[in-house]
Amino acid sequence: MTDSPRRIALVTDSTAGIERLEPALRCAVIPLTLEIDGTLYKEGSDLSAAEFYRLLEEAGSPPGTLPPGVDEFAAVYEPLLAESESVLSIHLSGELSRTVDRARDAARRLGAEERIAAILAECVARHDLEAAA
Repeated sequence: MTDSPRRIALVTDSTAGIERLEPALRCAVIPLTLEIDGTLYKEGSDLSAAEFYRLLEEAGSPPGTLPPGVDEFAAVYEPLLAESESVLSIHLSGELSRTVDRARDAARRLGAEERIAAILAECVARHDLEAAA
């Protein structure tokens, strides 16, 4: 008996921390780039949370984030589209980063706008609050 394809693949960016909340959850994580005092770090691979907070205390200015590139999203989406019916891609607020825009650009580039839903994490949180009320 073979495994049936996943119906929905989950993708998020490294700011969400979903993989830390539920390690058993299969979730692709695309790292953001952090800029701290002019130095760039890939979140997770170049910079641990402990290192981030240490640098934050020492920084002369607030850190910034740079969204992943369209190519990075496409490289993650392509294999997921091959093994899943659709992709739910949840990302950092549009007010803080262009991450969700890049995710949507990648879906267009792949011709998969109907199969990839790139949404803002704040929309998910708002829905949870409304459902709880």
